[in-house]
Amino acid sequence: GVLQEGQQWGAEHAPEIDAFAANEIEVIRGPGTLLYGSGAIGGVVRVQPKALPTGVTLQGEIASNAFANNRQGALSLMVEGGHLAVPFAGQFGWRLQATARKAGDARAPNYFLPNTGFREMDYSAATGITRSWGTSTLTLSHFGTDLGLYIGAHVGNLDDLERAMRNAFTTDSFSYRINAPKQSVTHDVVAWNANLRLSSTSHLEASYGYQLNDRREFDSRGFAAGTRRPAFALKLHTHSVDLKYHRSWTDWLTGIAGVSGMRQGNLSPGRSFLIPQYRLYSGGAFALQTAKRDRLSVTTGLRLDYRYQHAYQYGAPVVVSPDDVRSNTGVSGTLGGTLAMTESWSVSGTAATAWRAPNANERFSQGVHHGTAQYEIGDSTLTPERSYNLEGTLRHAGVRSRFELSAFANRIDGFIFLQPRAPVITVRGTYPAYNYASDNALLRGGEATLELVPAAWLQLYANVNVVRGIDRATSTPLYDMPADRATASVRLFTPTSNRFVAPYLEVGTTVVRKQDHLPAATIYRLPTTGYGLLNFELGASAIRLGRVTLQPNITVRNVLDRRYRDYLSRYRLFVDDVGRDVVLRITAPLGSDRRRF
Repeated sequence: GVLQEGQQWGAEHAPEIDAFAANEIEVIRGPGTLLYGSGAIGGVVRVQPKALPTGVTLQGEIASNAFANNRQGALSLMVEGGHLAVPFAGQFGWRLQATARKAGDARAPNYFLPNTGFREMDYSAATGITRSWGTSTLTLSHFGTDLGLYIGAHVGNLDDLERAMRNAFTTDSFSYRINAPKQSVTHDVVAWNANLRLSSTSHLEASYGYQLNDRREFDSRGFAAGTRRPAFALKLHTHSVDLKYHRSWTDWLTGIAGVSGMRQGNLSPGRSFLIPQYRLYSGGAFALQTAKRDRLSVTTGLRLDYRYQHAYQYGAPVVVSPDDVRSNTGVSGTLGGTLAMTESWSVSGTAATAWRAPNANERFSQGVHHGTAQYEIGDSTLTPERSYNLEGTLRHAGVRSRFELSAFANRIDGFIFLQPRAPVITVRGTYPAYNYASDNALLRGGEATLELVPAAWLQLYANVNVVRGIDRATSTPLYDMPADRATASVRLFTPTSNRFVAPYLEVGTTVVRKQDHLPAATIYRLPTTGYGLLNFELGASAIRLGRVTLQPNITVRNVLDRRYRDYLSRYRLFVDDVGRDVVLRITAPLGSDRRRF
């Protein structure tokens, strides 16, 4: 695959990916992050589609979701096929998929949040061949969405801002209408991947990707209000190439070496300024080796990256952004190992250093970020972050139990963050303001997970997460660190029958502690009260209805309709988080293959 390249700097900018197209989602930490570039300080989320079929088949899947809270409906249709022998192509597979979503205003326990609906339309096509020399796959995809932005966070003056923070603008009525302020985002991808067998012990993996991310944001105030012209627009063009050589040197030593490169151009055809137009080039070379002997596995790797960015001058009566050229070179390295102490117990650890150059928004932002309803100010003097990370994990994987305890300490020099400052008054309204700053930081934390299966009909689960971040110079807490969180659930299974396969009932809870690890100089009074949510789930692996097989699931989130505000919510200054939500999911395989995929 290719690295997702969109306007990823926004806290509310979710990856432009069709969730129905994902077959596997994996969080990569440790030595494996070296394969993905210099910016992977905290890890990588890898989204994998299902492999294309190669045998003679014609099959598909229809999936639908319904959400009660915002009355969202989602429908996805996938059809795929395979042929054993196509002249000059070998085994041939293909897939077509289309997804549509529509949602209206979200509902907090006591009111609706006006103008928070969205629409989404995605489609993709993939084709691939498999021959004796390897595989080749071509994928085309389109993601498109229109999102309303909570209108109560966009106010006209300082008095309105203070009033909105005390008594937010809400409504008792529901609507599917999407008015300004809003966002319109499309993301198009052309990706080619190939795997060439060189010998019985080596193969070559190559990929090329082109991505076009088009983001437009519309204002409810100012010169563009009431028109079809966006307040600002961004078009990001990205070309990327990757080449990886995989080799098994012996039965206990394997390695990967490769190079990667990217060319990126950001255009800003809108009339307002948030970030400048820029050109970016980057390249890297890396090597990763893994040795496995008996119960011990050791992985070590090294990566060299170069990054060049030219930000073009922007001049206006209010905003001036200078022409700026900057290049950065850095080395990342990692050493990790796993020791299997017994058949069910193992311990692993990683020591790593990595770096990340500041993004254009962190250095040059000057304007209203509509999605988060805040005014952001960059700092052109920011330098790359450098992290030194230690982490360790103790694991147990038994027949009826699984336990994992992990801890990390990450020292980051030049840690970049958003620092609150006094509100800013503009012709488009008055907004909470934040400026990008950097400090030498220390992030520490731990996670514990326990799963127990005392009986065939009972499964227990618990998880606890704790993270702390401090400024090393002053020992004060950092902004926007997550609050302590714990989840627990009990799942009950009933016997499989002729109609129901592995039916289950699950009751769970999420408890979030009050966030009191805050800087003393916080300008905006933050609602940091802890909260607890009760959740419910009912489902089955399959339901047989004659010749039709369904995979159903009903989930109820926040069963008690509890009022709460999460500390990391960008709208926490104004409104509560969403209330009770009932989610119905149904998946039905189509064609000759009735397996879930």
